[in-house]
Amino acid sequence: MKVLVTGASGYLGRRLCDALFAAGHSVVAVVHRHSVVAAETSEKFATVRLDDGMMAGEIVESCRPDVVIHVATAYGRSGEKLREIVEANEILPLELMSACEKSGCRYFVNTDTILSRFLNPYSLTKSHAADWMNMFSDGVTMINVRLDHFYGPGDSPKKFVAHMVELMRRDEPVIELTEGSQTRDFTYVDDVVSAYLVILDHLGEFQRGSVVTFEVGTDVRTSIRDVVEELRKLTGTRSQLRFGAIPYRRREVLEYSINTHSLRRLGWSPQVPIKDGLRRVVKEER
Repeated sequence: MKVLVTGASGYLGRRLCDALFAAGHSVVAVVHRHSVVAAETSEKFATVRLDDGMMAGEIVESCRPDVVIHVATAYGRSGEKLREIVEANEILPLELMSACEKSGCRYFVNTDTILSRFLNPYSLTKSHAADWMNMFSDGVTMINVRLDHFYGPGDSPKKFVAHMVELMRRDEPVIELTEGSQTRDFTYVDDVVSAYLVILDHLGEFQRGSVVTFEVGTDVRTSIRDVVEELRKLTGTRSQLRFGAIPYRRREVLEYSINTHSLRRLGWSPQVPIKDGLRRVVKEER
């Protein structure tokens, strides 16, 4: 199939594009106008920059993909203004959905979060985008992929696991943390990518015009504290871990539940347990 992927220069987007290409799909990689695109990416995929001269809807209508996978995300960790978060997480997917309906693209795959709707601007705008999927589902099959915390080698240093590994690797004297009792379903990036591929393999089974939701995870909850302690062992750091030095975020939810049953019925299952995944990350950083 011809697959258009937004956020192709991001951590998950790059890996997804590579996996789609390896599976034999034709990939159109959409990147932000300020993104640095590796030469390898430009050689493998048709690369389109999303800027004022080429709007999202125009890209879809000109490329005529079979599937649009929206991965582009603004977390708010890099000092993005509220307007930028809304544009990336809500306006952009809205424009893509509308363009799919107009151009005859049959499938739109959205990347959502399992986080509580009102936790922060990121989670709220993500939930709004998921709500809009019902508006454009008359002729387009809408698939919403909800993710918990995914991680892996080479991830952004602003992400939790990568950040902890970096601090421990350089033996930061003191690392201040919350109590760490929050539990998350830490999912290795390769397992997340394989979930998208499995969904694409089964597109023909979904009723046209429906909205289908899949949640991606390992069904194993691990506390933040346990992850940090495991990373301490793996890195051999001399850093002092000060749990409880930072208060929980306002509206913090200590535990989320994920239901992977629908995805597992398609034949998908996670392959990398949390300890193996953390070991891979630390080994790669070394």
